[in-house]
Amino acid sequence: MAAPSVPPRAHALRAGNAPGRSTPTLRRCADNRNGVCSNLYISSHVSGHLSSHVSGPINGNPGRPNNHRVIQQGFSLIELMIVVVIMGVLLAVAYPSYIDSVRKGRRADGIAGLTAVQQAQERYRANSPTYGNLAAVADAATLPNAARLRSSPNARYALAVTGNGPAGYTVLATAQGNQADDTRCAVMGVRAVDGNLRYGSAASTIDWTAADADAGNCWAK
Repeated sequence: MAAPSVPPRAHALRAGNAPGRSTPTLRRCADNRNGVCSNLYISSHVSGHLSSHVSGPINGNPGRPNNHRVIQQGFSLIELMIVVVIMGVLLAVAYPSYIDSVRKGRRADGIAGLTAVQQAQERYRANSPTYGNLAAVADAATLPNAARLRSSPNARYALAVTGNGPAGYTVLATAQGNQADDTRCAVMGVRAVDGNLRYGSAASTIDWTAADADAGNCWAK
């Protein structure tokens, strides 16, 4: 006599599944004929087994899985105060040096203005018996384009000509605006006498009689 057929649900019970807890994988594979069912069952079984271990309670708090744990990170007030103090010290040391470098770089604007006046003087002297001036009220000795030559290219220095005559002249560049804070080199100048040039600088008045008229060392490259 042929053995009675066993319904699919009985197969599930024999595989260790309690009534009402058979997995969808087993139900789908009840009529499997090619061996795929066993692989699917093992995969789903192992996956469920691992997740039950990973999702356990943390620090005695039931119902709080690992993937919901919040890690708090940040800086304490003392650490922030230390950072602020360090930044303050760095600024106190570096900022003055930075400003001094900026002012030193801007001296090139004054030198450019002095050079422009020198060139204008030589062109003027080639056709005149004397060197010219930068008088606000034009006269016979006023240099061409005098209005443009009264300030440096970037207007950081005011330019003036003194002592102009047949033998020479003196041209001065006086810092103005923010550049006036460059007190060591507030005044730079060039004196031409009988074809010889001298370069000078000072905080206020250049001493052309000194052995080194560039007291502020402002013409140093």
